[in-house]
Amino acid sequence: MEPPLDLISVLARWGLENEPVQPVPDPAGIARETNVWFVGDRFVLKRSEDGEKLRRSFTLARLLEAQGIEAALAVPAGDGSELLCDGEWVYCVMKRLRGSHLRSRELYGPGGEEQAERLGEAIGRLSLALRAFDAPVAKNDLFATVTGWALPRVRELLDLPDSFCTAYTERFARLNPLLPRQLIHRDPNPGNILFTEKSCAFFDFDLCEENIRLFDPVYAAGSILSETFDEEKTHELARWLPLLRAVLRGYDTAAPLTPEEKAAVPCVMLGIECVFVAWCADQPSLRPLFEASASMLRMFREKLWEWEEA
Repeated sequence: MEPPLDLISVLARWGLENEPVQPVPDPAGIARETNVWFVGDRFVLKRSEDGEKLRRSFTLARLLEAQGIEAALAVPAGDGSELLCDGEWVYCVMKRLRGSHLRSRELYGPGGEEQAERLGEAIGRLSLALRAFDAPVAKNDLFATVTGWALPRVRELLDLPDSFCTAYTERFARLNPLLPRQLIHRDPNPGNILFTEKSCAFFDFDLCEENIRLFDPVYAAGSILSETFDEEKTHELARWLPLLRAVLRGYDTAAPLTPEEKAAVPCVMLGIECVFVAWCADQPSLRPLFEASASMLRMFREKLWEWEEA
C-alpha cells in the first residue's frame, strides 16, 4: 500500500521518504483510524494534535532509558528538531521497539496467569522508575474526578442505587488520602508494552500525569477485560478475576502494594469505569463503547465490590 503523499513529504524531513510505510496494526485487533506507521524496519512515524504531549513523552522516554527501562526515543530530523508541525498535526519519528504484545484473549488460555503476572511486574518496575521523576505533568485526583463528576453522571444514566453510591463514596473517601501518589503512565494497556524473552519496553507516555499509582495496574487489568468483553458471555467475568489478581501479584512483587491499596482495588476499578462511561455517554459515535462499558460497570458492582485481595 502506497503511503499518502503528505506522509512522504513529512518523512523527507528525516530523509526517510524512500522507506516503505505501513500502518501499525492495532494490538487488540480493533479497527481504528491509525495515527502511527512503521517506516522501514527501524522507525515509527506518529502524528498527534498535541505537540506538548509528544515532547513530554520524549522527555520521559529519555529519563527511563537512563534508568535502564527501554522506551520509544525520538529520532531528530535533519535540522535537529524532534517535531514537525504541519497544519493541525504534529509529526515525530521514533525508534522502533522490538518485542511482541501480550494478546488479551490469549491470557485466558494456558500460561495466561503467568503472563498477566509478568505484565503487572513490568508496570511495577515502571512505577519505581517514574517515582524518581518530577516531570511537568497534570496533577489529577481520581477520587475527585469520580465523586465530583463521573459518579453523579453515571448514577443518573444507569440508575445506580443510592445505597451503593453512598457506600462507594464513603469507602473511597476513607482510603484515598492513604494511597501513594506519583507520576503514572495513565494508559498501560497491553498494547502499549512490548515484551521480549528477557525484557520489556514501554511507549505512548502522552497521557502521563500525577495520580494514585494504583491506577496503572488496575487500568491494565481492566484493559484485558475490555478488549475481550462480550455482552453475551458476561459469566466469563469469573475467568478474568484470576488475571486481575495475577496483574496485582506481579505489581506487588516489583513495587509492594500497601494494605490500603489492596483494599482500594474495587474503588479504583469502578472509578475508572465510571469515568469512561460518563465520557462516552454524550458522544453518539461511541455508543457501542458506552453500552459495553456500562455492562462492565454493572458487573464490577455486582462481582467486584466485595473484593478480597487474598
